[in-house]
Amino acid sequence: RRRRGEAEGDKPFTLGWLMGLVVLERSSLRDISIGSITLSALTIIPPLLVMTVVDRVVTHRSVSTLVLLSAILAITTIYETLLGYARREIVQVVSTRVDTKLNLHVFSRLLALPLDYFEKTPAGETTYRVSQVWKIREFLTGKLMGTFLDMFTLVFLLPLLFWMEPTLAWIVLVCAVVIAGMILLFLPALRTIIGRMTQAEAAKGSTLVETVQGIRWSRSARRSGTRGWRRRAP
Repeated sequence: RRRRGEAEGDKPFTLGWLMGLVVLERSSLRDISIGSITLSALTIIPPLLVMTVVDRVVTHRSVSTLVLLSAILAITTIYETLLGYARREIVQVVSTRVDTKLNLHVFSRLLALPLDYFEKTPAGETTYRVSQVWKIREFLTGKLMGTFLDMFTLVFLLPLLFWMEPTLAWIVLVCAVVIAGMILLFLPALRTIIGRMTQAEAAKGSTLVETVQGIRWSRSARRSGTRGWRRRAP
């Protein structure tokens, strides 16, 4: 490893560093959070409208109430569609910015590595390790952010579910806890299996890259040797 100083470019390349890179987009993350809270509030409106239709329109046969509820539902649907599109666009912008910064940082770190590293480490292994960085970035700006956004919906829907049907709400919570426990139980085994798979993939990629490069260099050397032999031949 290189000697690390206090500069930003010399910090250890860890998951915390990547999280800090995502947190730099505070303004965009704030807009995404506001949009998620608004979308979570809008998801509660359709069930309430359906309940109102069943309780008021069907029972009292009020056509004017049905027209009003239909107009509210149409406006809510349009606004939710536009807001969802805007949120996806902002998420895409944040992902692109993080990709750009990550590309520049990784390339700068590769160029700053000593020559001994490239002599001791196969090129395929280095390429595979660099490719895994994009998966981590995709996790941070994709699945992890999606889970974070879904939490806003859970915060709004769970109290409503307890208000409407406490038994059903408790069933949902118990199932969620059981699923989370199963995931935590299998994490050590999955970590071991994924670690072995990562090492095998790195070895496979390294063999492939080194073989392709070796074929090119062997052919170049063969051609150079043939030309030299022809020149020395009488």
